Amino acid sequence: MNVALRHLLWKDTRMIASLATAILVGTLVFQLMIWFTIWANASPSNIYYTIALWILMPNLMALGVPPMLVGSEEESGTLGWLRSLPVPWPLVVVSKSLVGVIAVGVSWVFSSLLLWMTISVWESVLPLTVESMLQSDAIRGFAFFSLELLFTGFFLAYLCRSPLRGLIILVPTIVGLFYAMQWVEAWWDSHEDPHHLWSIGRVLITIAYTAFLILMPLLPARRRLARRRSRKSAGPPPGLAERDDQPYAPSAMLGEASRPAMWRAFLWQAWRQQSRPLIGLAIVAVLLMTAFWLRTFLFGLTRPWVSSDNMPLIVSVVLVLVCTWMGCLCFYPDSISRRHFFLADRGFPKRHVWWSRIVAPALAMVLVLLLVHYLGAGFRTRPWQTITRSCCLLGFACGLLSSMWMSRSTLAFFVAPLLTLAILFASMPFLDHYSGYLSYVALAAIPLVVASWRMTGDWLKDAYRWTTQLRVSGYILLAVLVVPTTFFVVRFGGMPRELPEWRAEMMAKPMPKAFAWTSQPQSVPTIAGYLKPWLATHPLPIEVDGNLVDSPLMLRTRTLESLNLHGSNNTDALLESIQSAQRMLEWSKAARLAVLDGAVRPTEVLLYADPDERAALNTLYNRVLNLHVDAETLAMVTPAIEDALDAMASEDLREESWRMALAMEWRLYQSRRGPPKMFAGTYVDGGNYFPRLERRRADRNVDYAVHSLLSHRVDDGPPSSADFYTFGVPVDIWGTGTDTYYGRYEDRIDFYVGLGPYYKALIEQTLQCRRASDR
Repeated sequence: MNVALRHLLWKDTRMIASLATAILVGTLVFQLMIWFTIWANASPSNIYYTIALWILMPNLMALGVPPMLVGSEEESGTLGWLRSLPVPWPLVVVSKSLVGVIAVGVSWVFSSLLLWMTISVWESVLPLTVESMLQSDAIRGFAFFSLELLFTGFFLAYLCRSPLRGLIILVPTIVGLFYAMQWVEAWWDSHEDPHHLWSIGRVLITIAYTAFLILMPLLPARRRLARRRSRKSAGPPPGLAERDDQPYAPSAMLGEASRPAMWRAFLWQAWRQQSRPLIGLAIVAVLLMTAFWLRTFLFGLTRPWVSSDNMPLIVSVVLVLVCTWMGCLCFYPDSISRRHFFLADRGFPKRHVWWSRIVAPALAMVLVLLLVHYLGAGFRTRPWQTITRSCCLLGFACGLLSSMWMSRSTLAFFVAPLLTLAILFASMPFLDHYSGYLSYVALAAIPLVVASWRMTGDWLKDAYRWTTQLRVSGYILLAVLVVPTTFFVVRFGGMPRELPEWRAEMMAKPMPKAFAWTSQPQSVPTIAGYLKPWLATHPLPIEVDGNLVDSPLMLRTRTLESLNLHGSNNTDALLESIQSAQRMLEWSKAARLAVLDGAVRPTEVLLYADPDERAALNTLYNRVLNLHVDAETLAMVTPAIEDALDAMASEDLREESWRMALAMEWRLYQSRRGPPKMFAGTYVDGGNYFPRLERRRADRNVDYAVHSLLSHRVDDGPPSSADFYTFGVPVDIWGTGTDTYYGRYEDRIDFYVGLGPYYKALIEQTLQCRRASDR
């Protein structure tokens, strides 16, 4: 091997040793966290995190190598020293490219080894979608994307003097290249290839594109390394956004006074050195969210270049990275230009320095949060928006601390994302099953911001002693612990108080005679038991839609289907639909009577009778309002409607049966064992952590909800709502929502008993108005 090349390889390896160590150690630590999460939650879906880590960490290496090898040498001035040595400039480019390829390759091998260990242990529960991502074609695609990211980064690093400017331009460039390749693949697949010409053309184009990527950095590298720098630009680069080559011009921020206030001078200085990269990052965020919004509302999912299901994930990752780099910009310009020595030497108050440096990046980060809030409909679900906003806040705080903490300024732009991932992976076991707590991730930003404030004095003096490192590590540990601690306090500290007197009263409340049979675990009532009183006067088979049905379950299903199956174009169809509604009202009444006798489970009223009654009344209401027929037809169907209304249970029976069903279900709940425990057929406790506390929390919330519901009549207004995270979304157990969600699975239980009389009165009033108008 050439001696010069060997020395260059050694130097470049030393240059990226800190970055490679941080990424490889981070990969191992994150994988250990994922293994713990898979083991603790016993959920194979967590293997997706391993796949994401396997893809993310090598690409983070490919993202960081070019700025570290080119940008760091530009900052330290060694790139100018290389130009003075008798070393051919292509040799410098080859050395940096080889070191970059080897570093990315090592990262891929290490991540793949950890992935193989994960799959070997949990192969039996491996999701099918994961297997498709581990095919040879998918692996080649991931590796090619890393190669594309690496050499595009080298091209921009040689092209731009500032490493941060190259990183900012790289983000939209690589996203555009990614979707351009997606579009080309979709175009290839949409055309037929009868003579296999497309396959040969695809191979040739891929080879040509790979050669272009590898040779692309040579042109800006020759301009940077082979040409002599002018006297104007001789010496080390002055910094990120220094403008020493421009004459001084007073800013409008300083005003007309010859001696501006200190805080105004600091703001002007910070804006002068932060404005260009901040504006670039803001433009990236605006363009990305605008394209995301247009994809959702204009194109939908019909175009091949916008049809990726991973688009929300990609947008979230890019936005979090943008906010993280905004946080790194707070103190990065002062660090690379060594201006903090000047500020410390002049004795300026550290609070002025700290506040002035975070104002502009914080406002830019707020802009990103507003974009996510107003243009984030493409995230499909609210948890996506919540976790994106929370991670943006956390990433900004990690960047703020890393820009002070790292002695090599450029390294902060890659340590900050790793720190963000570490805190997220540490919080993942607690938030994996609780989407309502996702916003708590943002609380981890508070200790990090406080740490940056406390570190300002050491940063100004560049006094990074071991005590400083120990304090920073303590603040990071506090940030890791604040999320699960807050989760634990809020979830279990806000439980409703115990109701011992009410519980004793409920346990002593007399139940129907047949309740003992209903409460037996081995007895599983069927629809036949639910319809038993009604079937005594309506023997099967019954004709529904021209077909005879002899099964109660089939009868109920067919009747529900026939409610809206028939149109209103003729009298026979109207009569059939009205008869179906009457049949629903009749067995709903029979089920209520059976519950009062203890003959069926209370869930038959809570889950079936009320919704069936509402569906029947709603159908009658729509049929009456849409009767655009003559008086003769109205006279023919009116008796059928009146017969159906007479079949409905009385208001007293409806409320009494509902209260009895609720009390019976509460008694049955007390005899059940968990976890998980069920109330009215749905889960009301969740989570694999703290099972005793989860059970106690669920018991108290059920007591509180049932007590609130039984203490109010329908006309008394809504009772106090129970706990948000047990009873789900919406919290509205009684009021306008008419349905309430229980537990984590969004199962609905109908607790509103006032719609039946309302619909009945409305139908009767409409019939009277129709009769009066026909006269």
